[in-house]
Amino acid sequence: MLDYDTIRAFATRVNREVGRLDYVILNAGISPMDFKQSTYGYQTGLQVNLISTTLLALLLLPKLMASKTKSFTPVLELVGSGTHQRMPSLLPDTDDPEKDPLQVYNSEESFKAFGLLQQYSLTKLFLMYVQWHVVKLVNDHTGTPRAWVIVVGPGPTQSGLGRDLQDKPFAIRTAAGIINLMMKTSEQGARTYISGLMLGEEGHGEFWQWDSINRFVTRLKHNLHNKLRMANKIW
Repeated sequence: MLDYDTIRAFATRVNREVGRLDYVILNAGISPMDFKQSTYGYQTGLQVNLISTTLLALLLLPKLMASKTKSFTPVLELVGSGTHQRMPSLLPDTDDPEKDPLQVYNSEESFKAFGLLQQYSLTKLFLMYVQWHVVKLVNDHTGTPRAWVIVVGPGPTQSGLGRDLQDKPFAIRTAAGIINLMMKTSEQGARTYISGLMLGEEGHGEFWQWDSINRFVTRLKHNLHNKLRMANKIW
């Protein structure tokens, strides 16, 4: 997910070799402990969690929509996080109309000022607006969705998100290991993915977590006009 050529090659192979595409689950995600940039100049969390995930979604979308039948509508599922709605604040320059909001968070200074945990949550907040736009793209000329688009949040789950901790001091690794033991297993977290896929029209354009649709997120997306401007810039 750090290489556009690889992403395009994968999507090309899917479009060429797969007869139909019923479900797409985009689950790739990282939470870097230190500031690093991809070869494209983006902080790696923004690159993997947001930009590359969006690229892959768009490349697979035509095949997904073409797989719709009279009795079945395919599903694009983006894996988000409930932490996107619990961010205490954004950096002051986020609402500056002269600045690209992605670039506001794309420097070592902002990474340190904003904090690595909030930076991860920010990528998931941006992903909600990606969903908002993709929901518009899937409509046919009659306004009928050719695919359902949903974001799911599995909650605290054992995964490879903490892979960067292996290079940190023993005390930090020990604390992280204890916290990890209290999380859902990967299998338990994956149940959210499956249940989200089964929602159909009910989950279209929504955020699914803890076995319920988070209506607060839906209202938030339609009320915060300043973040809509942000979303348009990202798109």
